[in-house]
Amino acid sequence: MNCLIKKEINNHEQIHIPNKFFFQKSWIKIIEDTFKLKKLYIVFNQKNDSKILTLPFFRINFFHKYEIISMPYSFHIKLDDEKETLIYETFRRDRKLLKFKDVIVKSSFASQDNFGNFKTRYFYYVVNLENEYEKKISYNIKKAIKIKNIEYKFISDYNSKEFEDFFKNYLLNCKKLKTFFYPKNFFNNLFKNMNEKFFILNSYQNNIFLGGVLILLDFIDLEGIYFISSKSKVGSNYSIDKILLLKSMTVCKNKKIKTFNLGKTNVTNKGLIFFKSQFGSEKKYLNYYSFRKKNYSILDQKNIFKKLIEISIKLMPVFLYKIFNNILFKYLGKY
Repeated sequence: MNCLIKKEINNHEQIHIPNKFFFQKSWIKIIEDTFKLKKLYIVFNQKNDSKILTLPFFRINFFHKYEIISMPYSFHIKLDDEKETLIYETFRRDRKLLKFKDVIVKSSFASQDNFGNFKTRYFYYVVNLENEYEKKISYNIKKAIKIKNIEYKFISDYNSKEFEDFFKNYLLNCKKLKTFFYPKNFFNNLFKNMNEKFFILNSYQNNIFLGGVLILLDFIDLEGIYFISSKSKVGSNYSIDKILLLKSMTVCKNKKIKTFNLGKTNVTNKGLIFFKSQFGSEKKYLNYYSFRKKNYSILDQKNIFKKLIEISIKLMPVFLYKIFNNILFKYLGKY
């Protein structure tokens, strides 16, 4: 087995891209238009030279070398065991990848015993919407939905007041958490290219914004994917994140979606692990492949650089935070 690294692929190679949500042309276009990253492909061949797998990558430049990632701004591309084994075994033998600063594949690799290339490790949690999931939800979560007079609004227009409510509070909440945020043009491109494959659900009480949630709709694997949340100070007092996740599960179930993915969690974040476990979810494993055997679980790592970034975000005014974020965010796709 060997691999070919290509900027363009033919029709035969194109049809061997896995039929997965984050490989859709619309999602790839969003990444290209928002972050101006360059796309390439790795084509995996059998000995008889028949094409058996084509994997899209994006490259992020670091001076004279660059990392290539499949796929940035996704957390799980959901390859099956056979394809993951093919990637691992081919990369282990083929040294073409030595020219890259690193090669990262964001799939689970749960069946791999050798963790040398899989130091980036996460949990993720999935709720089966077909299996009376409501009965498995903890009392701590259920009591949150007893709050009265909450109004819900779906956002269908990027230029609406409701989207401004969502984005403004999303940005401020990220600053409070001392982390980064998806730039505003990402959402504009999302509305332009994937309008039927996600929803943003806002919540209000007496016209006061409480919170919102963005859920991706994977109609290939019939999965709702938690992606981004936003909340105000008032919404935090109401545990609006719990309320919106439960409401989103109901929305997804009504759309004939079978599972709801609560997203990845760093293995050391016991608070978030406990929170997601209370929804009657099943814990699964993510072990990203890194050719250079690096760990990209940045929230698991304690280092001075991370601490300096957090302090900077905390202290800088909002307008500088926006500029700082929009310059750096394109380099965060590997996480």
